Amino acid sequence: MGIARTQIRSLLANYQYNNKVLFDSHRSITIVLIDPSHHEVFGYITMPFNQDYLRNSYLPKVLAQKFGSDEFPGMNVWLRDWTNNEIIASSNPDATYDREQIQFVQNFPDFFDYWNVEVAFTDESTIAASNASLIKNLVVMGAAMLLLLGALVFMFRSARKERALAERQANFLANVTHELKTPLSVMQAAGENLADGRVQDQQRLKSYGSHIFSEAVRLRNMIDKLLDVAKADAGDSLVNPQPTDIGEVVQSYLDKHEKFFQEKEVTLDISIDENLPAVNIDQN
Repeated sequence: MGIARTQIRSLLANYQYNNKVLFDSHRSITIVLIDPSHHEVFGYITMPFNQDYLRNSYLPKVLAQKFGSDEFPGMNVWLRDWTNNEIIASSNPDATYDREQIQFVQNFPDFFDYWNVEVAFTDESTIAASNASLIKNLVVMGAAMLLLLGALVFMFRSARKERALAERQANFLANVTHELKTPLSVMQAAGENLADGRVQDQQRLKSYGSHIFSEAVRLRNMIDKLLDVAKADAGDSLVNPQPTDIGEVVQSYLDKHEKFFQEKEVTLDISIDENLPAVNIDQN
């Protein structure tokens, strides 16, 4: 982890991507999660590996299977740690590594960048066929590594989306709780005053009753909205249109707000045709 931190610190200033893969050939693979807009690191995913198992069991077996068969005669393949000048695995354990005999070198830029695949051809008659097969296998290996990185990045982005959704849900619940508590608190306080007999004046009693009623209506409206949200999440339609006399709807609205018009000294001249056709609307 210390090596990864040191390496990424030198790259952050001009780095434009949201992740970076760092490979420590002795210990681990580290995926660095980056916020490119602020040039900051906000997480590390470290995957340690068993170096002895790779060197002594897995890699020699893979190289022997891929390049040590009769399909690749006259070719020796080594996996070499160039930073330590050390041979990690070979397709032919009996072949002696000679730097001067190497005819093909393939490195792993960025990912496994401490390792090279180096090839020496000993049978000139099969060089062309061997080169074609080697390139094919290297392309497959590179594609597999890219697929692994893509899967890890996808998992990381999915986790971020889930976290953001959970935060929005928590904020929504907090806001709803606050909005529900406000009318309940008002109704509770008014009810306590009435129950204790503190209010005797008829005008104040009427005012308390009106206040409790308005808060109850407000509370019911909020609950109806929450139920609508639940229906929408369940895929139910929130609109239920019914054939309705539009004249009755307009008259009902005017009657409901008659007191408001009187307070504002508004005079309405209303004329509604009795033969208006029915209209499909949802009055809720």
